[in-house]
Amino acid sequence: MTEVQIARRVEGLVGINGKNVWGDIKQYVEDITFSESASGETDSFDITVKDSDAHFISDWMVDKGTLLESKLKICNQNGDLAESWIDCGEFLVDRIQVKAYPVSVTIQALALPQSGTKNTRKWENISIRAIAADICGRLGCPLEYLTEDITLKSRQQSRQTDIDFLYNLCKEYGFGMKVYRRKIVIFGREAADAAEAVNTYNINDIASSYSIDDNEDGTYTGVSCTYKPEGSDTDINYSYGGGDRILNLDISAASAQEAELKARAALYDANIEAVRLRFTAPGGITPIYAGTNHYITGLGGYSGKYAIDKAEHRTSGKSAYTVSVEAHAIALEKDRVAADEAANVALAAGDAEAGKEVNLTDCPLYVSSDAKTPVRNVTGTYYLYDGKSFGGRYRICPKGNIGEKPVGANVTGYVQLTIEN
Repeated sequence: MTEVQIARRVEGLVGINGKNVWGDIKQYVEDITFSESASGETDSFDITVKDSDAHFISDWMVDKGTLLESKLKICNQNGDLAESWIDCGEFLVDRIQVKAYPVSVTIQALALPQSGTKNTRKWENISIRAIAADICGRLGCPLEYLTEDITLKSRQQSRQTDIDFLYNLCKEYGFGMKVYRRKIVIFGREAADAAEAVNTYNINDIASSYSIDDNEDGTYTGVSCTYKPEGSDTDINYSYGGGDRILNLDISAASAQEAELKARAALYDANIEAVRLRFTAPGGITPIYAGTNHYITGLGGYSGKYAIDKAEHRTSGKSAYTVSVEAHAIALEKDRVAADEAANVALAAGDAEAGKEVNLTDCPLYVSSDAKTPVRNVTGTYYLYDGKSFGGRYRICPKGNIGEKPVGANVTGYVQLTIEN
C-alpha cells in the first residue's frame, strides 16, 4: 500500500516569457488550476488574480500567445521540510477574462491552443504518423509516436482545427492523443490500460468524497464487422472477442488492419464508460497524474485497477490544495471473483506449487480465468501466484508478490499453462 501524505502548504511558481514573476504577483493570486487529461483534451493552466491596483489590465497585462511556465511546490504535512514539485509545463495564453467588482483577471493558457484556423484539406495515401508529423510541423511542436502505424487511402479534413482533426482521427483508430509540454504524444489506448498499476491506494486514505457510476450491464463482450477490401466486391467479416453481447458494425476499411483497428476502437469506446470512478482528494506529496494506472482498494467489489483519465489540481488561497480525479475501470474484483467462481475449480488435479517459476515467451495474458481475449502478450520470468488452476489458467506475478494480498494488486494476470509437477 502506498503511503499517503497530505500537503501542508502549496505555492505556485509562474514564469512569463522565461522570467520568474511569482515574487511580484503571488500576493494577488486567488486561484490556480492545472488540468491534465490522458487523451482528448489539451492540458491547461488557469490563474485568477485580484486586480484592485489594475496591474493586470495595464502595466502587467499579458497578450494571447504569451508563454507561461508553471510549477506547484507542495510541502509535506509533517513537521519536516520535505517538499516536492509538480512541473505543470509550458503553456500559451489562449483567453483572458476580466470581471468586476471587485476586479479580478483570469488568464487561461493551453499546452497547445485548440482554437485557431479551421482548415480544409484532403489527405491521400498517407499514414497517420505522417499526418501527425505534418500537423506538428505546422504547429511548431514535437511529435512522440508510440503505437502502430497505418496507411490510409484517403482522409478529409473539413473546416476543423488541426488539433481537433488529429484527436478525432486517432480516436477512430484506437489511439490516444495527449497534448502537454507543448508537444503531441500518440499512443495505443489498449496498451496504456494494460500497463502495470504504479501505486495502490485505499480510497478511504486519499478521498474526501467519491462516486461510482456502474453501466456495466450495457457493455459488450466482443465486436463483429463487415467490410470490403480495396479492389474487392466481396464482404469480409472481422470479429474480436466472444460471448453473447456482440457489437455489430458495418465499417469502411481498405484492409484487414484498418478493419481491426476501427472495430477494436469502437469496442473500446463502447466499453470505457462501463464503470467510472470520480473522487476528490487532498493534494499530497505523491500526486495522481492523468495517463497512469492505479490499484484502488476500499471499494468492495469495485476495488481494482483504474486508469486515470483526468486530474485537476487546484489551489485556492494560500493553503487549500485538492485533486479532482476521473478514472475508468480496467479490471475489478467483482468481475475477477465472479469469473473465478464460474470456473468452479478448487485445489485439485492440475494445481501446482505456489511460487513455481515459469518462463514465458509472447504468452497471451488474460484479465480473468474466463476472459475470451487477452489484454496483451508477456515475455519473461514470472512466478505462480498461488498455484491454483482455473481451467488450465494460472495466476502469475513477480517474485516479490507471491501470495500477497489483495489479489488484484499483486497478480499480473492469468496465463494458459500446462504444468508438470
